[in-house]
Amino acid sequence: MFTIKPVLIHIISWCIGFGLTFAVTSHSSVSVNYGIISGWWVACYFGYILNVRAKSVPFAYIVFVFLFIILYVNEVFSFHDMGNEIDIFMVVIVLSQGIVFISPILVNEITRIIENKCITNRST
Repeated sequence: MFTIKPVLIHIISWCIGFGLTFAVTSHSSVSVNYGIISGWWVACYFGYILNVRAKSVPFAYIVFVFLFIILYVNEVFSFHDMGNEIDIFMVVIVLSQGIVFISPILVNEITRIIENKCITNRST
């Protein structure tokens, strides 16, 4: 069973990292890229210290896809690679970006597994 708290921590971390970096680098043509990288690292950091586990991945993925489509359809943002209508190309972009969105959780889970194995090996 999962709760909404880890998913909210993940989403808020992404938003803080992206938003602050985008605001600071808004003069740059690559501010969105910097924001995505920073958002990823902030989500990775807070996800690790606040113990966001892999069981929250499916719900986080669904929330991301849902919010992305809602914001895109309401023209809150748009991407130069996407058309004006929902087609298979847009679906592939959304699904692949969803994987990037949830990847900090997965990296943290792999890190925890490696950490536990190292602690176990060190204690024997």
